[in-house]
Amino acid sequence: MGAAVGAIDLAHGAHVTRPLESIVAGRANTLQMPMLAGLPVGHIADQYDLASSPDVPQSPSMKTAQQLIADAKASVTEVTAREVQDRLAAGVPLVLIDVREQNEWNLGHAAPAQYIGRGVLESQIEARVARDAQVVLMCASGNRSALGARTLLEMGYNNVASMAGGFREWVASGGAVAD
Repeated sequence: MGAAVGAIDLAHGAHVTRPLESIVAGRANTLQMPMLAGLPVGHIADQYDLASSPDVPQSPSMKTAQQLIADAKASVTEVTAREVQDRLAAGVPLVLIDVREQNEWNLGHAAPAQYIGRGVLESQIEARVARDAQVVLMCASGNRSALGARTLLEMGYNNVASMAGGFREWVASGGAVAD
């Protein structure tokens, strides 16, 4: 008998161990993964032509971080730091949220901003900001805020934007900074 693999039986939700040869033969309703000492071992699978097996699921195309950011920026509204400053000066009610890391916030942040880190945005936003509020997210350069804005759109926040250029642009355009 050859090497053993762990598999998840998709029809029954059970973990089973099968000979490696069963991967090559293919098994309906089973997602197979080579295992060694109970851990998945990708290079064992590389020794067999699993990609050509019709019963082995193919992974969806993967994107780079830059592709994800570009997709997010294409799907959300971006505003400039100057536009946000003008709206705030005109008394437009908007919620400015800084999604940078806590240490970045501690070094200085836009004075009117409140802090909700990108890592906890989805879990904290609902308790702090109404879905119908006008929300502008900012980070250091506009990338994390675009990703966050896209997520908020998916959560039903329909009036959300990302600040292009982020905190760097806020400072460069003369925005008020707090420590």
